[in-house]
Amino acid sequence: MQIQKYLINTAAIIALGTVAYEAHKMGARKSSENVKLGGAKDTVRDTIGASKLNYPSPVYNEVKKGIFNLKTPNPARDAVHGVSGYFNGFMSGATHHIPTLGFAALTLASKTKMKNVVKNGVTKQKINLASMKVVGIVGLGLSILWNFLKHGSTIFERKDYLD
Repeated sequence: MQIQKYLINTAAIIALGTVAYEAHKMGARKSSENVKLGGAKDTVRDTIGASKLNYPSPVYNEVKKGIFNLKTPNPARDAVHGVSGYFNGFMSGATHHIPTLGFAALTLASKTKMKNVVKNGVTKQKINLASMKVVGIVGLGLSILWNFLKHGSTIFERKDYLD
């Protein structure tokens, strides 16, 4: 019974680790993408702003070019775009696996014993917490299977886009 308990808890921990790893990878990918896209948008906006002259003067033109060159390689702006992109990607990756996270948490939080529910000093009923662990591990397996079938296979892929 002890080995079974440890195997079930290990499966739940592995599922949580897998979800965290995938969310981290999605966050890193979105961060890199957001740095490039945000830098490009800011550069275009600054270029358009620097190209407009209110007064056609060579001195003002050089001043605007100098300000543009100071703003172009901006590591602070890239850091802000990177952090916001990472959190956006991480949360997107984590929300795809909410059932897996919930069932893994249920599996880890539940015990394998009977527990009395006591209200106002009177024992009302006994709850079998082992059944909660069974529900958690079965739900965990089904949610992992669903994620695999939906995202890892071509069963639910549209095939009519060439018609």
